[in-house]
Amino acid sequence: MKITIEQYNGPATDGKITAIKSMREVTGLGLKESKEIVDNIWAGSPTDMNINKDQIPKLVEKGFIIESNQDLFQSGINILVSLLNEKKFKAATQMMNVLTKL
Repeated sequence: MKITIEQYNGPATDGKITAIKSMREVTGLGLKESKEIVDNIWAGSPTDMNINKDQIPKLVEKGFIIESNQDLFQSGINILVSLLNEKKFKAATQMMNVLTKL
């Protein structure tokens, strides 16, 4: 699934290294690929990438702000409900932001 990662909005104490580690953890990409993506995001350049749709809520939970280029509204609603049930309110808020852009 093709998505656009617009920015990283992790906790204030998080830096670029944390974002790279999070990207690697969720996507399974190598250090070089993860660093390139995070460097682009840090520079203010939205970055397109192909990922498994199951990885989207994990990226959102880690603080990445995503704009989807495909119709994800229904699956996004399911993810939102799941996040709310798990009391992950920050991630749920970020998912609502994603859904408003679909």
